[in-house]
Amino acid sequence: MSAKTATMRPNLPPKRDSEQLALWRSDKQSIPVTPAFGSEKKKTHAKIDSTTVGQDYFDFNPSPKGNVISATFTIPHISYKNGKLGSDNDHRFWRSGHLDCLSHLTLKEAPLRHTMVAWTGEINQSDDKSSFSFTAPSSTSIAPDGHAQDTDESNPDKVVFISTEEQQHLETDLYKSRERIIPVWLCAATGRKENGIELQNQSRWREYAEHDLYPLFHYKQREPKGGGDEKLRWSDYHLVNAAFADKICDTCKPDDTILVHDYCLMLVPQMIRQRLPNARIAFILQTPFPTSEFIRCLHRRQELLEGVLGADVVVFQAHLYAEHFANSCARILKTQGGPDQIVHKGRYTQLAHIPTGINIQHITQCAFNTDVDKLCKEVENTFPGKKIILGHDPMNSLSGLDKKLQAYERFLQDHPEWQEKVVLVQLTSPAMLGASGKEEADFVSRVNLLVGAINSRYGSLGYTPVQLSPLPPQQDEYFALLRQSDMALITSVREGTSTTALEYAVCQRDRRGTLVLSEFSGTAGALSKAVVINPWDVSAVAGEIYKALTATLEKKSKSHTALFKQVQDMSVERWSRKLFGLLERASKNNSGQGKTSPILE
Repeated sequence: MSAKTATMRPNLPPKRDSEQLALWRSDKQSIPVTPAFGSEKKKTHAKIDSTTVGQDYFDFNPSPKGNVISATFTIPHISYKNGKLGSDNDHRFWRSGHLDCLSHLTLKEAPLRHTMVAWTGEINQSDDKSSFSFTAPSSTSIAPDGHAQDTDESNPDKVVFISTEEQQHLETDLYKSRERIIPVWLCAATGRKENGIELQNQSRWREYAEHDLYPLFHYKQREPKGGGDEKLRWSDYHLVNAAFADKICDTCKPDDTILVHDYCLMLVPQMIRQRLPNARIAFILQTPFPTSEFIRCLHRRQELLEGVLGADVVVFQAHLYAEHFANSCARILKTQGGPDQIVHKGRYTQLAHIPTGINIQHITQCAFNTDVDKLCKEVENTFPGKKIILGHDPMNSLSGLDKKLQAYERFLQDHPEWQEKVVLVQLTSPAMLGASGKEEADFVSRVNLLVGAINSRYGSLGYTPVQLSPLPPQQDEYFALLRQSDMALITSVREGTSTTALEYAVCQRDRRGTLVLSEFSGTAGALSKAVVINPWDVSAVAGEIYKALTATLEKKSKSHTALFKQVQDMSVERWSRKLFGLLERASKNNSGQGKTSPILE
């Protein structure tokens, strides 16, 4: 271990909306739906049964050795201000599945010691010149372009200087945290000084992932604007991945397991493999993976695919995505194998469909407590005698929100007897899609026009059929709506994982509402007991709304029981067992080969 790494890893003991909706919205501070990172709140963390956790953590024998290193693009929900580390509660990015998986690995009862390697995110100097605030957007799929509102994106020439002493102070605090975080410092070569680092134009490190990869992975291809910008973005992307690989290799010990998360770090598995041929590596993709026709449009398609194939196991959210990946590798790299296993240059890479789950125990405690009970009463009083349809989506074109509104309008048109008896409560989260500003602005305008048209045509003085909330809900409000709604309607046109669908199933233990889920969500493949719809078929979706609202309690109870069982199969506990079991077997296939691959340029 280098002297620099030794400094970075202190010698610490191991740690095992509209008006009606506004009537009942409280002014309490917002906190994420997911387990808070950094500072913990007793209210939001379920007690762990020590008699069960750890005894059968893994269902194979012997259990894996070593520690676990998770590489995720940015530090989630971490702020650093006035010399104090805390949870960044002002920026919610609704990535509960991904964060729950990371949080589960950090449990003190877990048999493996967990370390997280992550970029600090953009760092902005606060009013206090002696302190800095660390912007901590989501690490992966749902929040590309995930800059907080106070970033320096509007002033890319602004320079933030961080002394070596301040770096070491942050590194120590992060490593002492529950997640045991090792930060990756990203800056240009000219920004490294003897007494610290100068950070400038920090958003450049995410541009290739957000500009080139994220839209394409969601079937949105950008028009080329000349090769110069693409080369610069690719160069920065390569530097980011190299910095992560360096940090991981400096930290990794024999028998450690390395988990690399998402499209921002696609080169990391191969970079590690070149230096640690026998490392145990998994790559976990949270987004969809498109057909080979889209992947072939990437200028750096070969480097990206070979980067991922450095892993022993590649995990997708749906089996179809694994098929697309295998087809892309076969067409571009001429690999052998299929959607379960790929052979490339003498190495075997296992492809797996292990949907990201949620922490059911934690969600249950957050949703069923006295504070949420009170809000449930307020929801009931706000919409007396009305059925509630709940939606929760990012405000971008991938959400299919416009199609949801069209289907709802068609339902009201086809069934006038339901007018003034049903309300659509539509929650939104920040629009982070790295698409053209005009395209997304046009989408927001279209949504607002649809909402206005529906409320104008079918509403009255005391009735507003669409309640659109422009701001993300607070945690207790969110769970109250999940509990009180009679139906959840998810119409995404491209989505890796719908954690709202999973959380809704958990929260409906009493009401037994119906989950209507888009077939274009990766979660749909694992939740076959939900009502799976094609959001483009407006008439069919309107019909399913009617069926859901008129279903008998007996039918709803039977459907919910089957649905909840499928959600249990996706819990974070089972997710980790499946992943580590598969990784243990897959790594043995490549053990002893010691073959390295060409250096990625």
